[in-house]
Amino acid sequence: MTKDGLAQAETQLGFELPWFLRRVYLEVGNGGFGPGYGLFPLNTHSSSIDSLVTAYLGMRSISQEDIDDHWTDEEEKPVLWPERVLMLCDWGCNISSCLDCSSSDLPIFRMDSNVSCVEWAIEASSFQQWLEMWADGKPLFHLNWKQATKVSASHLGKAF
Repeated sequence: MTKDGLAQAETQLGFELPWFLRRVYLEVGNGGFGPGYGLFPLNTHSSSIDSLVTAYLGMRSISQEDIDDHWTDEEEKPVLWPERVLMLCDWGCNISSCLDCSSSDLPIFRMDSNVSCVEWAIEASSFQQWLEMWADGKPLFHLNWKQATKVSASHLGKAF
């Protein structure tokens, strides 16, 4: 990833990425490594590959009307995608790890659409801790949802 590519991605997102995430993309690589199926690339020109930018813009484009129309008969409906929350990686089966860029701690949350679309579980208290756990070989996928600390998805994306 180049500095120009990073600046372009930040313009598309509408906010500056946290310094640690910027360093990962500039100094380590443009995705493809890390937990799950690897971090999404920051940006891509391929319509068949998800990226941080395309996933964020796609999720943020879903309106309340879209949610109400699509989940008409559902008791539990998803909430609007939170601002400054990036889908970092995919685990498959509608499970993703997401980074809350609105918090200086950069916590990582598990979004598991199979279990809940309104609550997310805390995976790690920081992006750095999450990457360290992965580098140390800790099994990040096997999160015990029942015992995990949950946060309402509607509260994410707001500095706390």
